This record gives sequence, C-alpha cells and structure tokens, in this order.
Amino acid sequence: MQISIHDILSLVSKHSSSEQVFIFDLDSTIYDLTRRQAKIIKEFASNYKHEGDFLPIAERILQADFQRFPFFAENALKEKRIPIHPVFKKYFYPFWYERFFSNEYLYHDELEPGVVNFVKKLVQMNVQVVYLTGRDMPRMGEGTKDKLCQDGLLQHGEQLVLKPNKDMVDREFKLDVVLSMHEPGKKVYFLDNEASNNNYIYTHLPDIMNIFYDSVHSESEQPHEDLYILSSFLSHNDS
Repeated sequence: MQISIHDILSLVSKHSSSEQVFIFDLDSTIYDLTRRQAKIIKEFASNYKHEGDFLPIAERILQADFQRFPFFAENALKEKRIPIHPVFKKYFYPFWYERFFSNEYLYHDELEPGVVNFVKKLVQMNVQVVYLTGRDMPRMGEGTKDKLCQDGLLQHGEQLVLKPNKDMVDREFKLDVVLSMHEPGKKVYFLDNEASNNNYIYTHLPDIMNIFYDSVHSESEQPHEDLYILSSFLSHNDS
C-alpha cells in the first residue's frame, strides 16, 4: 500500500510519547547511485576502448548521459541503445566490482531529493535514526562515514551500522540488527529499496513499520502485499 512522507511523519507524531527508531538503508535509498555507476562505466570504456573492436562502443558509452542508472549495467546500455559488446561482457564486472565496493567511489553518490529534510524532521521529533547498510566496514566504512558527515547526516547522534565483513548475507545481517532494536514499547520503522530484505524482515518481524522504497532495485522479489511503499522523500511543501 502506498504511503507518503506526510503519512509517515503523522504516524511518528502520534507515537511521540514512545521511543522510536527509524532504520534507513543507504544505497538507492538515502543515496542515488547514478553518478557512481556512470563514473565506473565511463572509466571502463576509457580504459578498454582499444581492446579489439570495442572503440566505437566505448565512445558511445563515454558520450552517454545516464540520468537514472538501473540496477544492472546492461540495462543502462540498452536504454541508450548501445550494444552489449563481448569486451563489456568479459571485462566489465570484475572492473566494476573492484570500484563499486570501495571508499573512493562513494563520493560520487548524490542524495535522494528530500531525504535530508526528512531525516532532520525525524531528529527534531526525537526519533533515533539508524543507517543500516549492506556495505562492509573494511572496504567502505571510511568513505561511508565521511560522505554521511559531508552531507550533514551524522550530526545529531545518528547511528551508522555496516557489515563487519563482505561475506555476510545482507538480509540476515539486517535482521539481526533490527532484532536488537526491537524492544517492548519501542516503535520501529524499517526502510529499504530491496524487497528481498523487506520481505525477510517482515517474515520475522511482521509488527514493525516495514516500508519498501520504490527506487532502483534488483527486482529479485516483489514486496509483500502487506508492506508499505514509498515512492519519494518529497513532501507537499518541498519544491
């Protein structure tokens, strides 16, 4: 069922006498990853443009204007009518993996419109804000913290929780953290852009406020029919 930022803030206000915690995912929830993804794919095109007959395709990638990068890079190329070249198929994902999961490239991420105002309103309402991400501490911890501080999202006691290592399964890690915060009398809100995470949390904790953020995602699962669906952080008063 659809829900708006106004609806969520109204619910938070109604529970103002209770302890409340709002748990956010980061990638494609707090942050739009388009610039990070575009930086990597263009860097790949530049580095591999002289590989075989890849040059014409590489030049088209370098000239492309990616407005909202989809989950899979192949879909980004298809949207621009750029063929999936054998060089891309062979070399892109190892190149991407090394860069996407690194501190260096996180600085290209852009905030989702309206999200900073929403977080500020939650803080003003004495809601504990937690950023719970599938990013891992060794590869992405420093950059994640720096970026959140740079964007003013770690100024008022907000908490950042990353995986201790990359091998942990995202949904299992997130469930353990949410369980640790699920206490009697505490109102818990969980917001994530991957329905597989939302559904897994719902299976174990059906009583929390579970919200699917309908942005860029893998589409590996559809959100359970009982979940709330948020499409934007913008409220009626945001320009």
